[in-house]
Amino acid sequence: ATTSKEGSRRANYPIVMIDSTVDDVTEGVIGHYRLSETLENEKWCVVESVIISTKYRGLGYGSTLMQHCITLARSLSMEELYLSTKDKMAFYARLGFTSSTAVSILSKVNIIFRGKHSLVTASTGLPGVEWMSKDLVNL
Repeated sequence: ATTSKEGSRRANYPIVMIDSTVDDVTEGVIGHYRLSETLENEKWCVVESVIISTKYRGLGYGSTLMQHCITLARSLSMEELYLSTKDKMAFYARLGFTSSTAVSILSKVNIIFRGKHSLVTASTGLPGVEWMSKDLVNL
């Protein structure tokens, strides 16, 4: 994360994608994730927009993508990784995530797709959404 003159953080996290190549022909993007900053703590981040194409689910790509995400967050000196999910709690629990409270994020995904910042605060959580986190320090 970098700090602007005004003192606010602006993370420059990548959007990470995986593609499928069969017989040297790339079939296209089959999954991606995005890290975003939290507003509560500069050592916390949120993984958002974790998606694996339906055709490739159940083949281990989601686990591989999330392991990459955890490694990237640790390389950025993050101490806690958060996410929200409606129905994949068991999947994330297998990766070491536990139930947590919501965090506030400044979503970069909405900047890309909608051309504006979207502030999701911990107090404006969505019904049916479970927040989970993973300690990146004590692995």
